[in-house]
Amino acid sequence: MDPQFWLGISAGLLGAALLALVLALLPLLAQLTRTARSAERLFDLVERELPPILDSLQQTTAEVSDISQEVGGGLKRVNQTVDAVGTGLGVFQTGVSQANIRSQAWAAGAKAAWKTLRQKPGNRQDLIK
Repeated sequence: MDPQFWLGISAGLLGAALLALVLALLPLLAQLTRTARSAERLFDLVERELPPILDSLQQTTAEVSDISQEVGGGLKRVNQTVDAVGTGLGVFQTGVSQANIRSQAWAAGAKAAWKTLRQKPGNRQDLIK
């Protein structure tokens, strides 16, 4: 057999293989085109929709920050009020304790005076001495 014959058959087979490869790649290229169009539509949508969403998110963050500052100020005022009430209760408790001591002293003095007044006149001299 002639070497040119084999060369011709090899070239024909190589051409057929390349044709089969191109035919097999055509659906892939078509799918890549559809995917690229879909991606382009998605990017356009994101470009249109994302800025308003980001603006809204920024406003919401600012509002949450303002509210948290207001709540913090309110909590501080509540803390101050609770501290003032605690101090007032301490002062009240001290006053009640002192009043209790004074009333006990007054009651003891009144009791002693009553006893003294109820004693006979001769026994009173014994108390003075």
